[in-house]
Amino acid sequence: MEKNTIIIISVVAVIIFVVLLLFVILPLAGFPVIPGTEDLYNGGGNGGIFG
Repeated sequence: MEKNTIIIISVVAVIIFVVLLLFVILPLAGFPVIPGTEDLYNGGGNGGIFG
């Protein structure tokens, strides 16, 4: 493998990790990433995806 290929793979992996963190882990932990979507995840009494 060339050095450049390894760098590109690393950058892509970091980007994917950050996107997953923002859109999966934080909402599950109760931090609304997009205002108004907290009801989608925790239900807010309306029965969201996770109760």
